[in-house]
Amino acid sequence: MIPDDSKWENKCPARILLRFALYRPIAMAHKILCPALIMLGEKDSLIDAKAVEKTAERIPKGELVKYPFGHFDIYSGNEFKEAVKQQTKFLQTHLIPS
Repeated sequence: MIPDDSKWENKCPARILLRFALYRPIAMAHKILCPALIMLGEKDSLIDAKAVEKTAERIPKGELVKYPFGHFDIYSGNEFKEAVKQQTKFLQTHLIPS
């Protein structure tokens, strides 16, 4: 995903570990009152699918969409096209007056 000539470095400050250790989206999910689209790659190796599903269940107007691929697969190819279709449908549903 990163071009060969990129100057980007895969680094982050160590202090992020302090925040990351306490990061629990599920604890605040019930406070999200607007419509929310949650897209889950079922073969994600970075994020626990069960945790995403439980979090989505706690969002009052949450809509969970599952895909049969991994974390980064959604950024290219047919997976990307499918994701954009789903996002467009979600936005049209919630932003265009009926």
